[in-house]
Amino acid sequence: MSKIFRKFGLIAFSAMLALSCLAGCSDPDAELKKNAEYNLAFWTAVSPASDKVLKDIIDTFNRTNEDGIYVTATPRADSSGIGMQLAGSNPPDVVYTEDRYFKGYALDRYLEPLDKYVEKSELVDLSDIWQSTVERFRFDPDTGYSGGDNTLYALPLDNDPTVIYYNKTQFAEKKINIISVAEEEIDVYNETNGTSYLPHGFYEYADSSAVDGNLTQNNDGKYYVFNNRIPMNWEELRTLAGMFVTGDTYGFMNEWWFSYGWSVGGDCLEWVEDEDQYKFSLGEKTANYLVTEAVTVNGHDYAARELLSYDDKHFVEKNANKSEVAELLAGVQPKLYALPSIYDAFVEFCRLSQKTSKNVTDTQKGYGISPTPTQVNQIGKERYFTSGQLTMLCHGLSAAYNMSRAIGSKFEWDVAPLYQYREYNDDGTLKKVNGTPVTGKKAAHNVVRGYAIAAKSKQKDAAWKLIEYMASKEVQEKLIPAYLGVPARKSVAQSSAYLNWTDRYVPNNKAVLVEAADYCTVGDWSYIEDGEWINPWADVLNSDVRNGDMTLNEFLRHPCIAQTNNTLKKYTARKYNG
Repeated sequence: MSKIFRKFGLIAFSAMLALSCLAGCSDPDAELKKNAEYNLAFWTAVSPASDKVLKDIIDTFNRTNEDGIYVTATPRADSSGIGMQLAGSNPPDVVYTEDRYFKGYALDRYLEPLDKYVEKSELVDLSDIWQSTVERFRFDPDTGYSGGDNTLYALPLDNDPTVIYYNKTQFAEKKINIISVAEEEIDVYNETNGTSYLPHGFYEYADSSAVDGNLTQNNDGKYYVFNNRIPMNWEELRTLAGMFVTGDTYGFMNEWWFSYGWSVGGDCLEWVEDEDQYKFSLGEKTANYLVTEAVTVNGHDYAARELLSYDDKHFVEKNANKSEVAELLAGVQPKLYALPSIYDAFVEFCRLSQKTSKNVTDTQKGYGISPTPTQVNQIGKERYFTSGQLTMLCHGLSAAYNMSRAIGSKFEWDVAPLYQYREYNDDGTLKKVNGTPVTGKKAAHNVVRGYAIAAKSKQKDAAWKLIEYMASKEVQEKLIPAYLGVPARKSVAQSSAYLNWTDRYVPNNKAVLVEAADYCTVGDWSYIEDGEWINPWADVLNSDVRNGDMTLNEFLRHPCIAQTNNTLKKYTARKYNG
């Protein structure tokens, strides 16, 4: 083990070192800095919540390492716009970068590949870091391919999953009971407690014998139960959110379509082999398919519960009348079960914020359960929630600290998983085909931040030791109370120290956070080489369409779609959204 790590433990966690006091105070280690063999410039993110903990960790590094390294931390608001500094002759040695920006820096050869350092390290264990976050920073600038075994340019140091924040106080006022039982534990829970809970995120029980004895009965005689460990399906979300819509208050808001489309196996961007280019695909009406029994489709093997790929669902559509495909679709127990198309999922998303008097499609109107983008722009989505004007909000974990401070003692809150496509039988049991539950994927996006070494740094070995230090398990444990997100180290995230940690600024339901950290994926802004292709259609979607001034059908015929597809002709890297 290197000398530098004999006297302290290490971390693999968020790039949010708010060392603001370093900039405004006299340097207590001036002599140490003067005599250091290596003076590292460290550019990192700013978070008032983590200032003291993170400052102490860097101070410990400076005082105890025996390799003559001294670190000066410079707070940065975010990791955008640092290309000029990285290109200069004297760049910062270690920089914090987000997954949405690092590809541009890698394409310009501003970042140093880290694989050789990881291979030799006795302290960094990539198998203990969420695989999806490691792959997030793997990229080949020559081919544009991401993930897999491509070059690693940054070491993940946090995981910021997206979840539903909900107002517990408003739930109680509506006599909505909250339980917390994982889906795989329901049978045991029922047997132990004499209950009959069903695998729903939200459900109305008519019989008091089905629920725990301490639950509150609603005015209509039913028991409304919200299970914060199981995703709601689309209908449950609409029903629950609708209970809180009055005047200028709303039940739910999510500005991202991802969890609808991804859950059924759809996406906004797909590679079309016949045309040898990407196409904008949110308007496609081809059904998605759930595999209910191991099967081979178009030469590709699938296990039960998987969803067909883009190419293979189109293969099924084109060959549905051929005997070998028809057999997979027909019969009482089909091996392929049709799920909503990406268009259907997109319609469901667009209906959230449009008023019930507005047409979303030629035949479907809005739900009116969410504020419109115009309203959100005026007030802010966080303020909508913290003021009590919004009962449920889809947001990243990183928002918890600031929102909880704004909430203060006004109400209690917690988090739950995002919704998921799920089908049920009339008796409330989960529908199954060939023994396979009819559910889509659990789906949400996350933001991942990491630390990288500037390619022009003259102190790369020393810079790696700092990253190695920030990526260790022991220091990450020390960072739990710094409000930085789900620990990047799985062993720390799954430990009782994290799961049982309580504080007014963090959710209690950390099991959901850890689950989301595993299945969350990257937003569309990081699919390919850059995000230029998104702006033409996103601007129209998030204004005219979601405000109810344009139907979805009009949107799909809008010139912005042709402009998007024309822009996509320049991209060759295969999509990465793992």
